[in-house]
Amino acid sequence: MQEKLLWQEQIAAWLKQAVTIEDVFELRDWPESKVLRFTGAVADEQRTFYAKQSRTGMEQELAVFRLVESDKDFPAPRGKLILLAGEEWLLMEDARGIMLAHSSDPKHYLLAVRALARFHELGCTREWRAQLQKLVDLRERLPVIADSVLGHVDERVQSDIFMGVDLELLDSVRRKLASSWCEVQARLNSYPVSLVHGDCHGGNVFLANEKICLIDWGSMTLGPGLLDLVGLIDVAIRMGDQIGNWHELLTAYWSELLPNTRQAYGDMDEAFQMLRVCRALLELEWFVRSGEDYGSRANRELKIVHGCLAEMSSEKRGVRG
Repeated sequence: MQEKLLWQEQIAAWLKQAVTIEDVFELRDWPESKVLRFTGAVADEQRTFYAKQSRTGMEQELAVFRLVESDKDFPAPRGKLILLAGEEWLLMEDARGIMLAHSSDPKHYLLAVRALARFHELGCTREWRAQLQKLVDLRERLPVIADSVLGHVDERVQSDIFMGVDLELLDSVRRKLASSWCEVQARLNSYPVSLVHGDCHGGNVFLANEKICLIDWGSMTLGPGLLDLVGLIDVAIRMGDQIGNWHELLTAYWSELLPNTRQAYGDMDEAFQMLRVCRALLELEWFVRSGEDYGSRANRELKIVHGCLAEMSSEKRGVRG
C-alpha cells in the first residue's frame, strides 16, 4: 500500500492532476533493468503508466523524452526522471493505441511497418541525431563483432553456461563468416544511416491512426533502419504473432522508402538477408552479456546466420553460373 501511494504522488505531481493508482505490477526484473506497470484513473479516465529502473544507464532514454517534449513527431511516449526512496526511475506514460503483439489482425502489422519506414526516413533527414548525443554507430562495431561474439559464445558453451548449442553448427558459422564477413561488412557499411530503435518487436510497438509509438529505447543506435524491420519480423515469427506473409511486410516497408534510400540499399531481399545476419549477431551478443543460459535461443540465431550466408552464397554461384 505504501509503495502504491508513493507512486500515486509521483504521477500526480508529474501530471498536475489527481491520480488514483489501483494496481502495481512488476513486469520484469532482469539483470539490466526492472519495469513496473501502474493502472489507475486520471480524471475518471483509465490510464496505464510504467516505471523503469535501468542498471546499465538511462542517458539515451532520457534524451528521447527530452526530444519528445520538443518534437511531437518523434514516435515515443512522454516520460521523466524521478527519484523515489533514493533510487532513480524513468516514469513513462502509456503508449496509446494497439500493441502489435496483442493484435490478431495482420493489417495492423502492415500499417505499422509503413509508419516505421517513414520514421526511418525522418531519422535520416531531421536533426534528431544532433539531439540524441553519444549514440553508438553500428558501423564502428562491425570490424570485430563477428569474431568477438562467436568467441564468447564458444566460451559459454565450453563452460556449460549455454546448453543445447550445436557445436558443428557453431563451427560451420565460424567458417562461413571467416570467408564472407568482409563482403557482408562492406554491404552493411553502404546502407543508409538512420536512427535505429534496436529492440523493435510487437511488444514495443503501438499503432494508432496509422502512426506508431515505440517504447523501451535503451538499445537505440545509428545504423540501417531496415534492421528494425528485421527484428520486428524475426521476433513475430518466433512468438507466433499474426503477421500474415512476412515478405508482404518487407514490400510494404520498402514502398514507403524514398527512391534514393532504396537505391542505397540495392536489392531488397539481399539487404534483408544481410541485416538478418547482423541482427542475429547482435542478439548473440546480448545473450552473452546476460550471463544466463540462452543456449537454445543462441542456437536459433546461429541457424539464421548459417541459413542467410548459405542462401547468399548459393545466389552468388547462380549468378556466376
